[in-house]
Parts: sequence; C-alpha cells; structure tokens
Amino acid sequence: MKNSLIAGLAVVVLFAAGCGGTSPAGDVLTAITPEDGATGVPVTQTITATFGSDLDETTLTAANITLARAGAINVPGAIAYDAATRTLTFTPDSPMLAGMLHTFTISADARTKATGDYVMTFTTQETPVLFTFSEDDATSPFDLWSMNADGSSQTNLTAFGTKTAGSFSLIASWSPDFTRIAFIGTTGDPSDRQDLYVMNADGSDRINLTNGAANYSADVFKWAPDGSKIYFIFTNDDDAAESHYDIGSVSPDGTGLTNLTNLAAAMTVMGPNLQISPDGLKLYYCAGGVGEDDPYDIYSIGTDGTGNVNLTNMPATASAVYQLLSPDGTKLYYTGASAASEFGLYSINVDGSNVQTVVAPVANRPIIAWEVNPDGSQLVATTITGAVTVAAAALWDVAIANTDGSGMTPLTAASGSTMGIVGTWSPDGTKVAYAYGDPTSGPLDIFVADRYGANPVNITDFAAGSTVMVDMVFFDSLNVIRWSPDSSQILFTQMVDDGVNYQMNVIAANADDSGLTALTSVPPPQTAVFISWW
Repeated sequence: MKNSLIAGLAVVVLFAAGCGGTSPAGDVLTAITPEDGATGVPVTQTITATFGSDLDETTLTAANITLARAGAINVPGAIAYDAATRTLTFTPDSPMLAGMLHTFTISADARTKATGDYVMTFTTQETPVLFTFSEDDATSPFDLWSMNADGSSQTNLTAFGTKTAGSFSLIASWSPDFTRIAFIGTTGDPSDRQDLYVMNADGSDRINLTNGAANYSADVFKWAPDGSKIYFIFTNDDDAAESHYDIGSVSPDGTGLTNLTNLAAAMTVMGPNLQISPDGLKLYYCAGGVGEDDPYDIYSIGTDGTGNVNLTNMPATASAVYQLLSPDGTKLYYTGASAASEFGLYSINVDGSNVQTVVAPVANRPIIAWEVNPDGSQLVATTITGAVTVAAAALWDVAIANTDGSGMTPLTAASGSTMGIVGTWSPDGTKVAYAYGDPTSGPLDIFVADRYGANPVNITDFAAGSTVMVDMVFFDSLNVIRWSPDSSQILFTQMVDDGVNYQMNVIAANADDSGLTALTSVPPPQTAVFISWW
C-alpha cells in the first residue's frame, strides 16, 4: 500500500461530547470520526480522534493505534498527530474493503489519562454487484450491469445496443475507491481484438484506454492499490504464429499508455495471475519462451517499468509458474515443474531469496495455489492428475495446507467425472468455499468448510444438469465463487442445461446453508453471468 497519505481523502473532525465506543474510566477522548457504530462509511475514510489533553507522541505507534477488519485482519495505515489541536489521524494505506466491519483501537499505552483501551467499530459502504447480461448470446451484446446485493436496482451500465466495438464484456473490476469500473470489451466475438475501458460507477464517461492502439489487445488487468494506474496483460502481436504477450500500464484518464515489459519476440508473459505489491511499486509475473515446451520463470518489475528481475532462475529444463503473492507482500508462492514432469509448490521471498518447498514434487500431479488466507497462515490449492483442463480425462481436487506445507488436508476426492475445482477463503478467514461435483454434466455444487477443512456442508445441493459455472477458472478477473464482504453469502453463476436450452443466472447462497436466492431470473436464451463484487 502507499506509504504516503492518499490524496483527496477528507478529514472531518466532529467536536462533540460523548464519542461512543468502549471507553475506559478517565478517558480524555472528546471526538472521533467516524462515529462508533457508523455504517456506510466511505472506503477512503480517514479516522480522526481529538483529545482533551496532550498525548505523548512517542507512544503513537502502530502497536498502540490499530485498525482491523473482520477476522482481526490488520489494516495498515499512517499515523499522524497535530499537537496544536490534540488530534490523532489514522489514514489507511489504501482504500478499505467495502461492506465490512472494521474495529479501531487506541491502546491505553497511547493516552496519558486512561486505564484501558478505547475501541470503536464501523462498517464501510456497500458496493453494487457487477454482472453481464445478454438477451441472446448469439445475436445480442453482453452488456455490463450493476445491482444491489439483494438483486434490486439492476442497471445497464454500458447499453451497447448492438454487437459493435466494445460490446462483449466478461471481465470487469471496481477501482479501489469504488467510484469507477474498468472492463475488457470486444466486438461481439470474444476471439476478436479486446480493448480496456473505464467508466464511472453509473456508466457515464466511458473511455477506451487502449483505443485501438497497434498491437494492444488487452487480456486481464489489475488496478493499482491507489487507483492511479491499471496494469494489464496484452497481446503484443496477435498476428504472430505464437502469441506474444507483454504487460502494459495506463492511467484511468487514458494517458500514459506504456509497454512496461517490452519482452523480446521469443519471450512472452504467461497470464493470467498478474500480482501487485501492496505498496503498488512492484509487479510480479510469469514469462518464458513462446514455444509450447519452453521454460518459464517468475519475474518482478517496477510499476514504472524499471528493474526487471528474474526471481526464480530455473534450470533450462524446469519452469516456475502460477505465482501468488502473500497478503503482506513478502512472499510469492508458485508451482515448480521439472523436466521429469514433477510438480511441487514452493515459496520465495519477493527479492528472490529463501526458496522453500511447501509441497514436495510429485510426478504428473500439478499443484496450483489459488489463495492465501487473509492472515497469511494457510493456502487453498488445486491438485490435478491428468490434463490441466476441466475435462473428464483429468482429476482435479481441492486441498488446504499451512503456508509452511504442514497440515495438508484434502477437501475433495476426485473420481470419474466428479472433482473439486477451485477454492476461496472467506474475508474473515474462518471458512473456505469450493466447487465439488461434475463440471461437465452436473451437478457441480458449492461446499463450505471451516478453515481446517472440517464440517463441510453442501450449500447449493443442485439437481442433475445444474452446475456452478467454471468456464474460466484460470482467470482471476472473473470471479467464479465470491464471498460477500461480511462472509455470510457466496455469489456465483448457476448454469442449468435441460438438454435443449441452457440458462445462466446470478445466485446468492447463504454460507450457513439456510437458502439460495436468485438475484437474476432470466429465461433462455437470455444469459446473466456474475463478474465481480468488492
């Protein structure tokens, strides 16, 4: 996250008696913003506290002034103190997560006249769900829509009208402050050239950021933590016999379009899991030769395009792929593959030092880390026997493990066409959700277990022919399974195939197995596909 204060954050101090919160005897706190118990707090909110007596500035440390989101996940930030007004300010390093309970604590050690900690809570603003909708995917465009978490206020944000430039949108993401939306648009056919667009939350002021620039066909993208840039993987020469990909950057206003990597023609970036350091200064990516059997390595590069470094330096007959950054930005997890088709899971410091084996190599059994638990202690991974595709010839399973490799626990047991596909942690880190079943003919259901894999529950319990849509499991910009910010629900796309028509709708499943809610309800040939939330 940015070490400096985020520009434009409003600092509002309310001078009033009685600040709320859990306040010990002798408290000299006279005002705090936001108020204790506040809801709808902007994700860019700065927290301010005003005191009736002077504070010892040497005690105003990160240990004594803390902000945490649900699950006791620390939210780092900058601490400042104005002695003239006796006002303490805490500015999160990047926008807070939306729709989530946060707890702000001022330790007794930071105040001169208190006998205990001051604790207050607030909940950040809710954010609309993004989904794509088509009247008929054979003839109509895929427009990008938004709706509330209960399915209300469904709004067409793009209104393409016909299958023209930009009229196919299946990848979209909110800016960190939730004021703008970036998305990939094509001409009606997803195999055509793709441009990167950005627009306001209501769909206004749409800008084509790549705007038909030569050799810029955008693929997947990520916002910078402060929202000042968008980084994307793009096809640098889509007429070449072997596709050649690079990493580009552009400002949300359309300026500064830049090829950051500028790889040689014989090299290519391997998508899609582009990773960005929490401070927004480094990108981590996978690259190698354009040939199908060429080796790959994990690289880091500055977000300004400088300092491109090979972190893994694998032997000529081996590869490092599928990099995943730890939540604190200190480590990368990746799959290592040898010439003998042995696959293991490894970790490495972001400076390229301290390579550790997390899961020992196994012949012909790739393992891919999908997510690290928000507290950094566990990961959820997929192991694959057979082809690395969701097909009957492959056996996919989902497992969890501690990040040091201990405690490996299978969540699924693949057999025949039944398999586990992908897993994801709840925002509070207490539960894991995963898809398990038959992805080809259904049912493919969503299960929820505790963080150790115990007490799994099928929360969808679909009939045959119904499945969770998993068409793009390698594209983390398209969220197949997405938790609500408060960890109470999971959103996904349900596909039902009756042998004649197929139908897709956005569904919300309660994580406690208390029911399903159809947020969209469109008949075939109409299609609604969940894309993103927060």
